[in-house]
Amino acid sequence: MDLTLRKPEEIVKLLCGRLRKERLAQRMTQADVAARAGIGVNTVSNLEAGRNVGFENLVKVAMVLGRVNELEALFAPLKGPRLRRD
Repeated sequence: MDLTLRKPEEIVKLLCGRLRKERLAQRMTQADVAARAGIGVNTVSNLEAGRNVGFENLVKVAMVLGRVNELEALFAPLKGPRLRRD
C-alpha cells in the first residue's frame, strides 16, 4: 500500500476500516474489545470511526487484536540511507 500520495484523513479512514475488519474477523464485538483493553465501548467506536482518541487507546486495542507487532514496526529504524524530509 502506497500512502505517500494520500491525505491524512484518507489514511485514517483506511486504517480505521482495517481495524474494524480485524475485529470482526476475530468475531469480537466492540464491547469485547473494550472490556479486554480496559477502555470504553465509545472509545472503540470512535477509533473505528476515525475520531480522535488517545494513542495509548490505539495501542491497547492493537494488543487485544494481536497486532502490536505492526505498531512496533511503525517507527523502527530504517536500514540503509534515508531521504531527509524537513
